[in-house]
Amino acid sequence: MAFFSANIKADDVKDRSGGSNFINKSGMYEIVLKHLYVDTTENGAEFLNMFIEHQGQEQTIYRAIFFRAANGEAGFGQELFRKLLVICGVTGDVVVNDPVSKMLPVGRDGEMVECMVLEEFDDTPMHIRIQMEYSMYEGKVRTNKRLWNVFRFEDKATASEILDEVEPGTQYAKEAKNCDKDSYKDGLTEEDVAEWRKNRSNTPKEPEGKRPAGGFGPKRFGKGK
Repeated sequence: MAFFSANIKADDVKDRSGGSNFINKSGMYEIVLKHLYVDTTENGAEFLNMFIEHQGQEQTIYRAIFFRAANGEAGFGQELFRKLLVICGVTGDVVVNDPVSKMLPVGRDGEMVECMVLEEFDDTPMHIRIQMEYSMYEGKVRTNKRLWNVFRFEDKATASEILDEVEPGTQYAKEAKNCDKDSYKDGLTEEDVAEWRKNRSNTPKEPEGKRPAGGFGPKRFGKGK
């Protein structure tokens, strides 16, 4: 009996640079948006999660876009959603199809979970700006990755630059100058977060990109919530 057998391919033996490629700092990032999928809370509010790949590392930016409030009103993230459509090549009169069910590795330890995916955005390369936000919740520091802006992959154009047909990449260059600045709320300071990080390093960590409490199952998605 063989101890080991395999058909070894180039992808199986790629050189690795080491370290983690999870996004955990404020900055500009080149990513592939693998899937954009709907996350509906218990009370019916709808968020859009981004399942992305960054430097070979698949991960999720949870609740990247606040799409619809529980009362059915448009969430403030719909402006960002429109920008995302434009840099994905969708302009003019837009109709986004209802999400479809797909199994994605977004559960704990990469567990496959049924998600409702907006297929128009599948496998789209782009640049994004992320800002790390630190706040307090029930006496504990909470982190959030805020999707600040999105840019077309090939020239770093914003949605506005695309539609106005002006020089692409101008806004990207402006935002890149201060993109490493974090946001602190509820009285937190940079020193508080540094101390929290120090203490956290001495305790077991939760996996990066852990999803917030909420629903992924198909019964919580779609219209009429």
